[in-house]
Amino acid sequence: MASKKDYVAFTIRIPQSLSDQIMARKHINRRSKTAEVQLLLERGIDASVASDLALINSASASCPKAD
Repeated sequence: MASKKDYVAFTIRIPQSLSDQIMARKHINRRSKTAEVQLLLERGIDASVASDLALINSASASCPKAD
């Protein structure tokens, strides 16, 4: 496990409904609130990067090649 010095405190304000969803997920998945939010952020970022790469690859494949 990483040490405390490997982490950064990050405070955000979110709607109560989103907080309620995170709390429900943390209980279902038996994680801490921090672990649940971290996992959701990692998955969201991974999906976004994958989507961006697919878009870039699609755009570059349709561009004509210079001779």
